[in-house]
Amino acid sequence: MDIMKISVLSKAKRYATISIALIVCLLVSIIPTFAVTGNTESQVTANESVIARLAKTNDFTVKDKSQINRDLSVMKDLALPVNQIKDISRRESKLIYSMKMTNDVTDDIVVSKAVNGDVELTITEGDLKNKLKICSNGDLFLDGEKIVIQEESSYSDNDSITNFRSKQAGWTSTPPSNIKSWKFRKETKKSHIYLNTKAGQISISALGIILFNAGWLGYVVSCASFIHTVGSDSKCLSLKRKTYDGIPKGYLAVKVVESAFTKANYKGKKKTVVQYGYNVPKV
Repeated sequence: MDIMKISVLSKAKRYATISIALIVCLLVSIIPTFAVTGNTESQVTANESVIARLAKTNDFTVKDKSQINRDLSVMKDLALPVNQIKDISRRESKLIYSMKMTNDVTDDIVVSKAVNGDVELTITEGDLKNKLKICSNGDLFLDGEKIVIQEESSYSDNDSITNFRSKQAGWTSTPPSNIKSWKFRKETKKSHIYLNTKAGQISISALGIILFNAGWLGYVVSCASFIHTVGSDSKCLSLKRKTYDGIPKGYLAVKVVESAFTKANYKGKKKTVVQYGYNVPKV
């Protein structure tokens, strides 16, 4: 009997060990998947919610919905607020997205994607009409003219800040309650944006995409609306970003303060945004 008990116990232990090993392997295989696909899933959900809302009044084919999903993903990757799209219509073979930028301004956007990975948007805002080309190498062309983004200083160790431009995960405008004070660490970015035309002659959505590609981390439409109105005569904008470490340091909290100026050399009217990162890697 003792031998049988030992045998049974041994089998039970083996099964338990195998079960634990399987669970661990399963967790190891799942965790990276969530890390990689989390944003994609939330992005698709956001796209589908827009389509579902608009499908009540618009008759979309399966091909239309596929195109809409691709277009919405492109616009979201450019930091445009896809959930503010109020209507999608068709003009000949083009899908037109009417996006509410402010209470008084709506931009009509047409998305076309070239074979080489470049994206071109045609944006109509009242009497304004802009063609914005976003090249796969990072270059921007507004109405055929290249937008010059000149970085005065930028540091390569701010990847965890840059990543939240699109992810927005783990970052908030609310300061963490456990942090007692903040210590200035460094200026992580200073840059100029040469528009080649007045800011007031650029649609809000196009201006937002330009700011986003220049490294602006905050909500780009809000900043673009500010510059469009207050700095309408400006042909050069400037951006500045500073980072602070939270104290006590054990919480790994970071404060990011960024400012957009309506003139070169960090002058003119200013819009400042403060965001906090909780338990993030050092930036």
